[in-house]
Amino acid sequence: MRKAPHYQDDDDIETAEGIPEIDWELVLEADHVHSLFKDIAKGDAWQNALPLLLNDATELLLETLELLHELGKADENEDGSFWQQPSIKPHPQNRTYRDWTALIDLARDAWLAAADQAPARAVRQVY
Repeated sequence: MRKAPHYQDDDDIETAEGIPEIDWELVLEADHVHSLFKDIAKGDAWQNALPLLLNDATELLLETLELLHELGKADENEDGSFWQQPSIKPHPQNRTYRDWTALIDLARDAWLAAADQAPARAVRQVY
């Protein structure tokens, strides 16, 4: 995680318990991950690899949501993804300025590829 930009003096922000609140943003290690996925998605090798990535993609997304939950930015009813990515399909309303939402695309693309190439694997992955 890296510290998110903040427009107030950090000393002025405190929680109800008097503990300073930390402004943070969840980021992925790779830079420009949304662009990277768009570029590699065009290749046949990527399309063939996607079904093999299904379990990992799903686990990464679940772990990300669990981390957001632990840090107080998500709960069982809301995780903020609907603001960042209102459509599961590629759509102009989907914003790409939060790195972690690329994991939604990766899990979706991996599941769709598995459903096409290895349907039994896709069926087993449904949570």
